[in-house]
Amino acid sequence: MAVPDAVPPSWELFNPGIHAGLIEFPIRMTLTSEGIRMIRNGEEVTDYWISQGLELGKFGEVLRRARDARVESPSRAALYRYFDADEVLLYVGITGDLMRRERSHVKRSSWMEFMARSTVERFSSREEAEAAEVAAIGSELPLFNARHNGTPDARQRLVKYLIKHGRVDLLSPAVSRG
Repeated sequence: MAVPDAVPPSWELFNPGIHAGLIEFPIRMTLTSEGIRMIRNGEEVTDYWISQGLELGKFGEVLRRARDARVESPSRAALYRYFDADEVLLYVGITGDLMRRERSHVKRSSWMEFMARSTVERFSSREEAEAAEVAAIGSELPLFNARHNGTPDARQRLVKYLIKHGRVDLLSPAVSRG
């Protein structure tokens, strides 16, 4: 009996109308005055969570704490520092949203290619973080900060750093410093 080397697959195109029974819809949760209402495929499924050992009251408390933490976080500010592999301080900044600010630096800041590590210090207000930023820039002398750091000595240190790292192309006035 001859057996073929390869058999072409016989695929059936997926049709949501015909194959609706194969689709598992996610659970949709709604916070109501009575507690949490969970629905999947139009049917209430609160017993799903109870069978998993999670009491609805405790789950509601977890959601309330998460909501409160989310509301609280924008008022906090972070002071961040970026260092290169030799522990040279590249940049000091503040933000209320670290992820967004880092994405911005990755897109726009020429010095990010040198970055090897960062540190974050939290403050309870933007004003505290701004004061700490000015003090840090003044005492720690980061290479790429333009504000609070525009001295001839700071520019000279930056030029030496870029020459040392073979990036004289970054010496043009169009270089983004933050």
